[in-house]
Amino acid sequence: MIQITLINAQIANCRITADFDQENLLLILDIISETTNLSYSLENNQVELSGPGCN
Repeated sequence: MIQITLINAQIANCRITADFDQENLLLILDIISETTNLSYSLENNQVELSGPGCN
């Protein structure tokens, strides 16, 4: 199981629509981070998303 932590609460306001079918986690995180102008770190099954967030 992967735990996701939002460093900035405004990140919860970001919305994207996408279909992922058996893509690996790193590819999904890359797409999400580029689409929403976020950064991520992955360590020990924990993902931290950081950045300005969305309105």
